[in-house]
Amino acid sequence: MQVKVIPAKELSREYVDLWSSIQSSNPALSSPFFCPEFTKAIASVNDHVYVAILSDSSGVIGFFPFTVTGHSVGRNLSMCDYQGVVISDSVEWEAKDLIDGCGLKAWDFDHLIASQAPLHKFHRFITQSPILDLSNGYDAYVIEKRAEGTEQIKKCGNLVRKLEREVGPLRFAAHVQDTTLLDQLLRWSDSKHGGTSSCQASQAHKALEKILATQTSHFQGVLSVLYAGNEFVAAHFGMRCRSVWHYWWPAYNPQFGAYSPGIAL
Repeated sequence: MQVKVIPAKELSREYVDLWSSIQSSNPALSSPFFCPEFTKAIASVNDHVYVAILSDSSGVIGFFPFTVTGHSVGRNLSMCDYQGVVISDSVEWEAKDLIDGCGLKAWDFDHLIASQAPLHKFHRFITQSPILDLSNGYDAYVIEKRAEGTEQIKKCGNLVRKLEREVGPLRFAAHVQDTTLLDQLLRWSDSKHGGTSSCQASQAHKALEKILATQTSHFQGVLSVLYAGNEFVAAHFGMRCRSVWHYWWPAYNPQFGAYSPGIAL
């Protein structure tokens, strides 16, 4: 395997298309964090994001995004909840060859997908990621959860009715491309987590704006909002890759915290 490293900002259209094709062929890489568009968004606000292009005699076989800190240590991309190498499961490769080929002394990760065998010996522990399987529709999901004995959906319904009764009828928008609403979401989030400075000037905010502006057939930033009457009560920013949507950045209006509007959303 040959390894060629380029700044992520220099990814060509050809490489992006190859990356997307490899990703779509491997179900383990269905998360939007493995999309080239996510890497490009992070690279747009960070000059230290690189991509290793992996190839053999047949051509390009994979991609590996990473950031570089001092002393030639690589790290995963910022805000990245799923990490790994974008490569087919049928390709054989060695972790040491990859890291050496990138010119790195080490690579530090924290949310590595568990399926990539060459990295198994570097796992510290393995845990599960919760998912909602909605392939049969939401109604079927509700029936299944109630049969399992959960009360969460019932409790959520009670909260929704209370919010409508005391504040106003609910209006949900699955996706809006409005940066002012994204700004408000981030201010709520910043306040909740004890931040003292605005998120608006941060790299994270700029990257999220870039993702929100990216709307393709296979990758989208998705900003969902909830109103009760005329009140903007909750919002969520996530990403979609084909049929997989990643729950990512939720926040609610603290003025209506007693109604749990985030859960209602």
